[in-house]
Amino acid sequence: MINATVVFWALIGIFGFIGLMRAWQKEVIATASIVLALFALSQLNTSTRLLSLVPEANITGKPDAEAKRMVDAVKVNRFFVVAIPFLTITFFGYLGPTITRQFQPGKFPDKARVGVQEGIVGVLIGGINGWLIMSTLARFAFNMGILVDNGSFPQTGQPMFASHVGTTQVVEWSKFFFIESSALILLSGPTLVIALVVLFLFVIIAFI
Repeated sequence: MINATVVFWALIGIFGFIGLMRAWQKEVIATASIVLALFALSQLNTSTRLLSLVPEANITGKPDAEAKRMVDAVKVNRFFVVAIPFLTITFFGYLGPTITRQFQPGKFPDKARVGVQEGIVGVLIGGINGWLIMSTLARFAFNMGILVDNGSFPQTGQPMFASHVGTTQVVEWSKFFFIESSALILLSGPTLVIALVVLFLFVIIAFI
């Protein structure tokens, strides 16, 4: 069984390295796109509407094993239905500076021109972006019922990841940092609106 805490923090490290390579200016654009994606899913209630596209599994008369697989398939499909729009907006946020640079050379610095201080800031913002993305995806999976406390997924097998690995190897996803302190939880309501406004004001002032 793999310790999910180690995996997720390793992914945060990878995002930090990406931030170092891309420089902080590009990472701020990506941060704004991620927060915009969260705002779109929250404010427009997009996730609730999208979930209706995946109906409940019809398990009437099905054997227990097949019924569980069908229920798990619905959970996975609902996860992707909410995750794909989020990742799509995020992707264009990461791609945006590259496109802008093609039309406006010098708008964003080359990797060779990134100084030490700018590199450190890039690592920090890249790590924050990693937390925003990974914690949101983890919370989506938890909300859809894929990650269940003291359970396994698929329900007919054994859990691949454990949010806590100890002597008893208890799976406590509700207490997992990236779920309990997810961006979906911390950036909600007025906090999300304020974060979105501040980020876009910063982008407008700094880059336009």
